[in-house]
Amino acid sequence: MILATLVTDREWWPPGDTTPAYYCHWTLVAAFNCSLVATAVLTWGDLGLGGPARVAGGGLTLVGTAVFAWGARPMGSEETMGVTGDLYTGGPYAYTRNPQYLGMIAGVTGFALLSDSLLVAALAAAHVGWVLLLPRAEEPHLRAEFGEAYDWRDVARPMPFGLSEDGDGEPSGETFEWALATDDCGDCTFYEEVDGRGACAVHDARPLICQTYPFSVGSEGESRRDDGGGLGATEPMGGVVEREGLVRAHECEGLGRDISREDAEELAAALKERAVRELEEAIGVRDGYEPTDVDGVVVHDSEGQKRPDGSRVDETNT
Repeated sequence: MILATLVTDREWWPPGDTTPAYYCHWTLVAAFNCSLVATAVLTWGDLGLGGPARVAGGGLTLVGTAVFAWGARPMGSEETMGVTGDLYTGGPYAYTRNPQYLGMIAGVTGFALLSDSLLVAALAAAHVGWVLLLPRAEEPHLRAEFGEAYDWRDVARPMPFGLSEDGDGEPSGETFEWALATDDCGDCTFYEEVDGRGACAVHDARPLICQTYPFSVGSEGESRRDDGGGLGATEPMGGVVEREGLVRAHECEGLGRDISREDAEELAAALKERAVRELEEAIGVRDGYEPTDVDGVVVHDSEGQKRPDGSRVDETNT
């Protein structure tokens, strides 16, 4: 079904709510899992990997199971089994689109090491290949189901300023800005290394905040005081290290290098455009702001109150 979805125009996956594909798929999954356990029992220890590898396998199995359970908890059994449901962006889904699949890969790999069996290792490899295909088969359905909200979380995230943790350790509160999404290491989601050198994957279409880095334009009020936008102030772009009028320079290794007059004029024009847009956005936020008692994270921008996935709060609450 998964391969058919990938190579044809017909949507065979996700299987949907109690369709023939649903029963067929999960019957095969149950049979595979039983076969995996039975094979492990019958061929246990035939590889002779030794104690350390098996201990590591046991630990990886536990970690994978825990990650899978963490991802399955907010969804419940029906949505976990492929029945159409909501789009989840909090908890484990704030770090990866597919925490359950990540847990499955870790768990079955660990089980192969723990069982110390060649046949189990072969079955585990087939299982990992199947799991790696699942997201590719699901994405067309999810994009059709949830639209821009599905891709939004790969591009933007709520600016953490003003947010706190709730009783479950999840982010909560209100913020007034978006930031570019980052990976697990804190790097921009569009940052990639090519031949050992860092580069922006969307350089030609990068946003103004990136085009103008490491400079920004402050307000006239900030230029008259030493706090807030003054030297040493903490900003999303890093601390302010130098100021000339309303223009602020932030921490950057390349600060002070010579640039051509043409590049300087382009930078100045981009700074002006960015300053105007940010002012328009701030006015829109101020005029449209309404306090909210919605649980979780709410981002206020000029279009209204939004969830971290970019969907409007009034739409998700209807």
